[in-house]
Amino acid sequence: KETNENLNEINKDLNEKIIKEKETNENLNNELKNLMENYRNLDIEKENYKIRCGNYENSTTYKFMKPWWKFRDWLFPKNSRRRLYAKISKKAIRHPLWSIKHLNKTNIEKLKKYSKGEGIDRTIERIDIYQQNTLKPIVEESRIDKFDMNSRQNYPKLILPYFEHPMVSIVIPVYNQFPYTYGCIESIIKNTTKISYEVIIGDDCSTDETKNIKDYVENIIVNRNKENLRFLKNCNNAAKIARGNYIFFLNNDTNVQPNWLDSLFETLEEFPNAGLVGSKLIYPDGKLQEAGGILWKDGSAWNYGYQSDRNKSEYNYRKTVDYISGAAIMISKKLWNKLGGFDEMFVPAYCEDSDLAFMVRQVGYDVLYDPFSVVIHYEGVSNGTDLSTGVKKYQVENSKKFYLKWKNVLDNHFPNGENVFIARDRSYNKKNILVIDHYVPQFDKDAGSRTVYNYLNIFVELGYNVKFLGENFYQSEPYTTILQKKGIEVLYGPWYANNYDSWLESNGKYFDYVFMNRPHITTKFIDVVIKTCTNAKLIYYGHDLHYLRTKREYDITHDENVLKESNKWYKMEYEIYNKVDLIYYPSDLEVEEIKNNNSNLNVKVLQPYLYENKAISYNAQLREGILFVGGFRHGPNYDGIMWFINDIFNEIIKKNPDIILTIAGSYPPDELLNLKNKNINVLGFVSDEELLNLYKKTRIVIAPLRYGAGIKGKVIEAMSNGIPVLSTSCGAEGIDAKGIFVDDTMLSLNDIYNNYKLLDKSSELNLNFIKLNYSIDSAKDLIKNDFEELK
Repeated sequence: KETNENLNEINKDLNEKIIKEKETNENLNNELKNLMENYRNLDIEKENYKIRCGNYENSTTYKFMKPWWKFRDWLFPKNSRRRLYAKISKKAIRHPLWSIKHLNKTNIEKLKKYSKGEGIDRTIERIDIYQQNTLKPIVEESRIDKFDMNSRQNYPKLILPYFEHPMVSIVIPVYNQFPYTYGCIESIIKNTTKISYEVIIGDDCSTDETKNIKDYVENIIVNRNKENLRFLKNCNNAAKIARGNYIFFLNNDTNVQPNWLDSLFETLEEFPNAGLVGSKLIYPDGKLQEAGGILWKDGSAWNYGYQSDRNKSEYNYRKTVDYISGAAIMISKKLWNKLGGFDEMFVPAYCEDSDLAFMVRQVGYDVLYDPFSVVIHYEGVSNGTDLSTGVKKYQVENSKKFYLKWKNVLDNHFPNGENVFIARDRSYNKKNILVIDHYVPQFDKDAGSRTVYNYLNIFVELGYNVKFLGENFYQSEPYTTILQKKGIEVLYGPWYANNYDSWLESNGKYFDYVFMNRPHITTKFIDVVIKTCTNAKLIYYGHDLHYLRTKREYDITHDENVLKESNKWYKMEYEIYNKVDLIYYPSDLEVEEIKNNNSNLNVKVLQPYLYENKAISYNAQLREGILFVGGFRHGPNYDGIMWFINDIFNEIIKKNPDIILTIAGSYPPDELLNLKNKNINVLGFVSDEELLNLYKKTRIVIAPLRYGAGIKGKVIEAMSNGIPVLSTSCGAEGIDAKGIFVDDTMLSLNDIYNNYKLLDKSSELNLNFIKLNYSIDSAKDLIKNDFEELK
């Protein structure tokens, strides 16, 4: 009997497992079908694109304009002042009022400064972003005219795509207002291209043309109520027939914008604990309606950013929030069903969205705001704005119900209007860190930026709330957006450039840590940081010892001006050391140098370059050529490669006449570009993907540096890709690796280049060294322990 009971239990468990496996397989099959449908759609788009491109290139217009474009590029060469002035003139013609308004002494001075310091192309990019942020936006209007039979021709038939297994069910609750509903669906079709979806209209007994919506929209699903259920019950009822893995509730008085749905899925991928995600809501005039919501201790609410400039940096990073207005929110169907939908205690409408957000958090998930999913909201179309009449009066009544339901939770919130800085992204239970550097890290252009970018990621992974301040306050793209999508607030724009001190005065008390980079940047901010960030521990990361690097340059050039510069750096760096709580440098050599001068300083090694373990296949015999990588705004890189070409490379060519030196790095000067020949290939800036391809083909990387200080990023990066490296002792400084070839004459390249066995062994040793010394996990543990010790 006991055996039979045990067997029954086993059979029961097996049956449950079989049922779960079947459900899993069904879900996987559905996802696979969706992917196949998406691939087919993409193939169709690809073919259409090819056809359009072919038609375009064969068109009379293209053939007619092509000579003009060539003439234009000759007359206004790229990165030339003529091109800059032509761009400004074009903007003045297209937007004369805007140009007159912004033509002032301050902007002219900025134009001179940026064109001289950053180059013409970057300055043109600045102008484009500035205009985009200051021009009054032109928003595409919905068809909001009152419908009558005479205007029927203004509503051509719309065709929604059909997916057997949609990823998202877009639920639109409606009661009349047909023109808005039509415009909303039209915007969905236009701006939803990558995600499979269905549109469900929850028709709450409409009496206008909505009842005939199937005549206007093909493949639409209509769930028409038998009686008027009002908003909340209408949503719950329509959601019951949703087939998607996710449900997106969308008001009918909205127009979705490009990338609206794709971005929300990116948010779900970036933030795996996301339970409810919502869009940035803007008004038709372009002003912000809401960048997430704040709920205060008394149950009252703020639409954060209401009526503000939607482009301001504080509204444009992904973040956790108290709630998101229900005009545009997405939740997984599984979680929606678990919560039981909107709580019907809030019938007919209002506060159900705040309540849903609190229920999502109660079961362990986060509520997130995504500024890159933009939805235009014609607020007040359905129910008006008068709180004393109609459905709108329930906003006041339901606020009282909401407060009573969640009073115990709200007791932990701030009183109305207090501590907005940490209430707006729920960072009161997190460590807040401010990172300061010269500009938003351009991680694919220079080693220092890559280091800062890596540690910004680590701060996010450790659960810190991260703010980034770049000394130039420039919205550099795509780098700014990449940080914002990770949940990092980036301070940019003229207001912050002119008011960063008052911003720190208001908000500095909230920071637990301030992480400052480079001496010349830190010197500018450190005193105001000490004054305002009264609760913060100050950390300084030097990247390299500037005084030591310039002293070594003096040892080569014997230029007295360089020696003066070295002394200036020495004074600046040691003044910083005496003001901070923790000093980081990339190598033991720098730490020892500082300790020898002042043993009382808290100085430690922080790995500058971090890599994930990856499988690398290297075979020297199947590769060829030598590679130099380095940005040329950094003096040692230019000095090193010019010395190698002028003094060393001819000796290499004598023994290997077909050898090719490839030089990759941003901002190469004309003197270097003019050296191109059959043995020298100067590429200039390359993307990460292009650099990776170079590493895959290259036999050996060189680092012929004659001066500098600290660990060199180019050397570590090459090693992480399994490439043998030949370096001077300066280039190999601080890297205790057996796989590096060190030769201050660089002439040993002739002996190493064709020794395949030696190179293969070097590759193996380099990969092992990186795995042991430059992993992300080890850096994360170091940061966590060091920061906790400071407290």
